[in-house]
Amino acid sequence: MTAVPAAPDATGGSRPANRTDHLELLMPTSPTPADLVTVHYADVELDNGENIRALSVGEYLELAEPTAGMAPGTWQVVAWHGDDPVFPDEAVMRPVSTAEVLELRRAASEKLAAITGGNR
Repeated sequence: MTAVPAAPDATGGSRPANRTDHLELLMPTSPTPADLVTVHYADVELDNGENIRALSVGEYLELAEPTAGMAPGTWQVVAWHGDDPVFPDEAVMRPVSTAEVLELRRAASEKLAAITGGNR
């Protein structure tokens, strides 16, 4: 499983605070409750060995195989909840459409070109 953008490194075992430095969220339609999947943090392990708790609301995850009730594809963390507000134990995930993924990649490519002057 790969986080998109790359999953942050968790520090001190705590989940990072929500960040807004990622690309603007693209959600053309609101997901229906049937689209959303709630997963326990321990059921999803990232490529770097961290569990999904390393992802903040708004971050993405790419799955190559079915995992914890989620089909292969790109998913976005839309909420965290649980009894402990510091370490919530369940992530609410939504599937991301192919069109959204392509738009995110296009926007990231344009941003990189603007930063590097078109040179990579």
